[in-house]
Amino acid sequence: MIDREARRAAADLVRRLRDGLLTNYQFESAWPHSSTDRALRAVASMIWGLYDDRREHALVGEDGVDANRRSDLARYAAFLDTDLPYSWSRDNFVGIAGLGVLVPLSLGLLWPLDHWIKARIRRADDRFAAEGEVAAWPFMNAADFMASSVEPHQ
Repeated sequence: MIDREARRAAADLVRRLRDGLLTNYQFESAWPHSSTDRALRAVASMIWGLYDDRREHALVGEDGVDANRRSDLARYAAFLDTDLPYSWSRDNFVGIAGLGVLVPLSLGLLWPLDHWIKARIRRADDRFAAEGEVAAWPFMNAADFMASSVEPHQ
C-alpha cells in the first residue's frame, strides 16, 4: 500500500539529510516508521548504512557522503515522490556481512561459518540483481526513474 503522506514527509527528510540539514538522530526520529508502505522500510534500511548510528552527526565534512551517494539519496527521494509501488522483493538491507575479525581470533574455527554466511549473501545479492536494474533502485529500472523526472540526477 502506498502511503502518500508518509512518502512525502520521508522524501523531504531524505533531501534534508543529504543536504546536511538534519542529523542522523533527527532523521531517524522523524522517519514515518509506523507506515505499512514497504518503500519507506526499504529506503530507511538502505540509508541506515550511510551514517554512524553510534553518535549524532550530519552528513557533512568527514561524515559527508560522496557524489555517488548524494545521487543515490536524490533518487530515493524521487522514488518517494512517486506513486509507484515498491516492487523489489527485498526491503531490509541491514544484516551481517561476515564474521570479520572473529575468524582469526577463533584460530580459523569460524572460517566455515564465515564462508557460509558470505556465500549466502552472494546468492541473495544475485537473486536481487536479477529482479531489476539495481543501479536504478528503488525504481525497478532507469526508464521509470527518468519518467519520474521529479528530481533528476542531483
